[in-house]
Amino acid sequence: MYNIEENLEEAVKKNTPEIVLFSGGIDSSVVLYESMKYNKNIKALTVGIKENNNDDIVYSKNVASKLNVQLLIREVDRQYVLSKVDEAVKILKSFSPEWISSMVTLIIGIEYAKKLGYTKIGGGEGSDDLFGSFPFFKSYKGSKEDLEYIINTRFNNIQVMTNIIANTYDCIGITPFRENNVIECIQKIPLEIRMKETNIIKTKYPLRMSYLNVLPYESIVRPQTMAFTGSGVYDIINTLANNISDSEYQKACKQIFPFKNKLEYVLFKKYIKNYSYIKSHGNGCVHCNSVMANNRVHCDVCQTVQYKRKELKFNA
Repeated sequence: MYNIEENLEEAVKKNTPEIVLFSGGIDSSVVLYESMKYNKNIKALTVGIKENNNDDIVYSKNVASKLNVQLLIREVDRQYVLSKVDEAVKILKSFSPEWISSMVTLIIGIEYAKKLGYTKIGGGEGSDDLFGSFPFFKSYKGSKEDLEYIINTRFNNIQVMTNIIANTYDCIGITPFRENNVIECIQKIPLEIRMKETNIIKTKYPLRMSYLNVLPYESIVRPQTMAFTGSGVYDIINTLANNISDSEYQKACKQIFPFKNKLEYVLFKKYIKNYSYIKSHGNGCVHCNSVMANNRVHCDVCQTVQYKRKELKFNA
């Protein structure tokens, strides 16, 4: 359908991973499936937390088994997760709780892959943006034309976390959904089809339908989860907020800007240890008031998506 499978296969054939960061969801399952065609020794790698019941591990075991691919599981404890937070803030130059949690998950996976000797590391990053499946896109109330502009503009300017971390660890990040032929293919699909919902499928309808007959049913119908929730990393990082008193938090919200939650404030404190917080004197970010380029629809430091001076809320 829409030649999605052909274009993804072409992208993976051109640059085939040795190992794929794997959650058992549709994006990483597609990358793994296409990689199997050109690397018979391909491995899948899943990150999880020892203290939690991880959805990603459950799905990954099931899907990898049905695809007959060796699955490597990197389980870490709470302290190990927390030890990576400062590194994530420093690499990403951001204090977004969602982004930093995703970054930590990727750091743990890529670091482990490198330790095992793999340097070409694949992932499904980019699909959420192309198919408009993030909550702030799905809940948008404006026109279809405006939404398409927001999606495309953000996609063109957003950082590719997999590649950033891979480069930091002297590895190569392989993100097929960011290849030009794949981007052009998917962006030609009308937005209403890209974001179509059914009783079973709530996101990425064309992608899921393209692989309906070749991927395990679990990966086709698995509800979308974020990288930071499926692994359990966000819940661990969120405990940092317990160290902030109500009075300190309220004072910070008055003196700096109204933080979304205590965790964002904790990460902001880590951010300003490495970078300057530069307030805008004009039309800066609608949330943190940082300086923003005129052609952006998201803030590089707090990652808030915004358009015409209105925030597109992540959990709307």
